[in-house]
Amino acid sequence: MDFEQYARDYRRKQHRRGILLIITGAIFTLVGALICMIGSPWFGAAILFFGASVIVGGLMTLQKFSTQTNFTLGLVGCVLFVAMSALMLVSGLVDPDAWGWRGGVAGVIVGVLGLCFSVPAAIVLMVRKSRQRNGDSR
Repeated sequence: MDFEQYARDYRRKQHRRGILLIITGAIFTLVGALICMIGSPWFGAAILFFGASVIVGGLMTLQKFSTQTNFTLGLVGCVLFVAMSALMLVSGLVDPDAWGWRGGVAGVIVGVLGLCFSVPAAIVLMVRKSRQRNGDSR
């Protein structure tokens, strides 16, 4: 198989993954809205933010946008993930019953882990963008 065919197949696969991520994110967002209305508002809001961040990730995977738009989408995705993690952390402390039999400890642990990964990711995105603007090639 030649390289051009491989590149076409790869782009097609990336496009399918992006669409699948967008559909999955939309399902999570709808379920989160439903849980907000009939169940725990804390847990539902966290699922809403997760679904929105998955939709943003799917949009980035489509690779149809400019570099600036991809940077903005990446930053929005990180902020949504930070919000989701913060909601999980707060819900674990304020409303531990939202976590069912696992209790609030699960929300605190997952929230802290989410913050440990998403905050540095946002910082790395901003540092890389500022270096690109200044002409630094690192």
